[in-house]
Amino acid sequence: MNKVVITIARQYGSGGRTIGQMLANDIQVHYYDKELLKLASEESGINERLFVNADEKVKFTRLLKIVKNVYTGQLIPPDSEDFVSDDNLFNYQAKVIKQLAEEESCVIVGRCADYVLKDYDNVLSVFIHAPKDYCMEQAAKKVEKLSPEQKYLRGMFAGGTYMDEASNALVDRIGTIWSNCPLKPEWKLEDSYVSVENSCVDYGEEEFTLGRPHPAIDPSIRKPEILREAADPEVAVILLDFILTPPGHMDPTGYVLDDIRMAQEMAEAENRHLIFIASVLGTTADLQDLCKQRRQLEGAGVIVCQSNYRAAVLAGEIIRQKKERDE
Repeated sequence: MNKVVITIARQYGSGGRTIGQMLANDIQVHYYDKELLKLASEESGINERLFVNADEKVKFTRLLKIVKNVYTGQLIPPDSEDFVSDDNLFNYQAKVIKQLAEEESCVIVGRCADYVLKDYDNVLSVFIHAPKDYCMEQAAKKVEKLSPEQKYLRGMFAGGTYMDEASNALVDRIGTIWSNCPLKPEWKLEDSYVSVENSCVDYGEEEFTLGRPHPAIDPSIRKPEILREAADPEVAVILLDFILTPPGHMDPTGYVLDDIRMAQEMAEAENRHLIFIASVLGTTADLQDLCKQRRQLEGAGVIVCQSNYRAAVLAGEIIRQKKERDE
């Protein structure tokens, strides 16, 4: 029997790990997820805890960049001070993944295995997502992690049309949405840089784009605002859109990943759990690679929804449930 490897990437809340385990049991092959960290430790002689720490810190984005070196067999030797660098740790993980694909049939969940094995003929790569209601139910469990002070949403949009869509979806669930382009004149923010309660800001408006490109092309205008909003102790959810267009930024999600991680770390240091929800608007034909953009966000702990509308509905549902819990 020919060796067959099934790699599974998954959307948040879709039950990808459970499906992977069930599939492996059903076809009677090994299931690999975090066990790959142990195997990489045994292969390299590096303490497993270092692999775990790197996995929690860096996630998908850096692995996607690093695994390319594995194809030429680049591994840093033990006598180098970079032997336990993140680059080398991920290279060993990718090496183990390739060895498994050559030696046995198995199911591998996550760990960028679909990318590592993209040139293998015996690999079937699948992406698992779930119906809206199921994902919303799973994500709403995050409400339990929110502190009593966290009760508001901040939407930060590159596209005005998408902000309008999100605002309409939100208002039915959580009421007033303050904005620089509000649904009602009386909901207009006095200062677009100072959010109030539940707010959505369109960074594509002329006040932000005068003399500079649209944020879909130059996302730098929104970048510092992520940390500013995250610093507000009353913020529970940050909602983002990413637009893939031919003249647009070539890596719009990658551009803000460090800011998202810093925001999460800042919140955790203050005993807060900050929820990021996003949508990536484009097609598989876009040069920015739709799948890559989504996975980069997921690797940073962002809940990625299939559409801007779904992202807004989910964000509104979390805020609504939080309000109900507090009353």
